[in-house]
Parts: sequence; structure tokens; C-alpha cells
Amino acid sequence: GALFSESIHSLADISNQVLLMVGIKRSTKKATDEFAYGYGRERFFWALISACCIFFLGAGVTISHGVQMIFPYQVVRISPIILTKRIISFVVEYFTFWLAYRELKKSDREAGLAELLKNGDPSTIAVLYEDAIAVLGVLVAFSSLMLTKLTGEIYWDVLGSITIGVLLAVMALLLIDKNRGYLIGKAMPADMVEQAKEILNADPTIEKVIDFKSMTLDVNKYRIKCEVEFN
Repeated sequence: GALFSESIHSLADISNQVLLMVGIKRSTKKATDEFAYGYGRERFFWALISACCIFFLGAGVTISHGVQMIFPYQVVRISPIILTKRIISFVVEYFTFWLAYRELKKSDREAGLAELLKNGDPSTIAVLYEDAIAVLGVLVAFSSLMLTKLTGEIYWDVLGSITIGVLLAVMALLLIDKNRGYLIGKAMPADMVEQAKEILNADPTIEKVIDFKSMTLDVNKYRIKCEVEFN
């Protein structure tokens, strides 16, 4: 059960990253008369679709499979090669997690992890989340298989399968919420808003900024609308 969940997890990750690649490619299309501000937000749309796939395909299938394993009661045979593969998987998954973190860190080397997760590229964040859950998933699978082998009780394997499904569901909901914000018009980060206001107020022809609104068009691209009182 835990191995099956990890297989579905890997399939969901691959499908998700293919969709993210499609979104990134389409977001680079040049602006047209019909879409004057370009196609930058396409990456958020495809990232949202991929997160929904993880929720239904990844979490839904793994949790339901884990529950079905209880009835009828099954006997699980675990060979040493299975546990060895889990150790190799952990090394590979941890390496890809490190690569994703390094890529995210490139966008702002001074920012902390919390700030990067809040304002970073959602496509890179999606990969980082996936790899983090993958590392946890391998540990859960290894632990559940080891306990099943030692105790002979299938319930440890069932618990591992369901736990991996729950981890996928939580990750998918986080990604859905993040991309929903960008699609409905998330504003630029607060520190950038203050910098923009300072630039406006520094202009001698501007008395004060009355209203300031912004919207994310793409990663590090924003549309700004402001009302000012001219001197």
C-alpha cells in the first residue's frame, strides 16, 4: 500500500511538473491586441490545474487505496530490496529538494524562507513543496514497511498509505490557495508598494499619493494604478 501510494505520488509529481512547464512556456508569449498585458498569468492557471490533479489523482487515489487494503485483510510480503529502494529514493528526492530550494533562493538571496514561500515564483514553490512532501513520503513509506515487516500487521502499511495521501492533499490545497490569489489579482508585496510610493512622493510635482492599487501580471511583473494630487 505504501509503495503504491509512493508510485502514485511520483506519477502525480511528473504530471504536475509537465503542466507547470506548459504554463511557463505559454506565459512567455508576447502581448497581443486581445491580451494587452501579455500571457504572464497563464503560469498561475496551469499551476492551479496541476494542484487540482494532485488533490484528486494523488491524494484521492492513495487514500482510497489505503482504505481498501483493510477489507479484505491481506498478507504483505516485504523483501529487503524494497527497503533498499526506499533508501535510494530518499537520497534522490532530497537532492531534487535541494535543487528546488537553491532555485527559489536565487530570486532573493536576502529573504528568509517564509518570505520566499509567500512572494516567490509559484511554479518553483510548487516543485519545492512536491520534493519536500516526496522526502517525507519516502520516510513514511520506509517506516510503515519496516513496522509491517517487524510486526506482521498490515495496519502499519495501511496507515503509511493514507498518511502519504493526506500529505499530498495538504500540499495541493496550499498550492490551490496560492494560485487562486494570483488569478483573482493579488497585489504586489507590501515592501514594494512602499518603495513605489516613496518614488512617487519624491517627485516635486506630486503633492501626495491619494490611492494606490496593484495587481500581479507575472512573476516580478505588476500593473499599478494610483491617484495623486499634483502640485
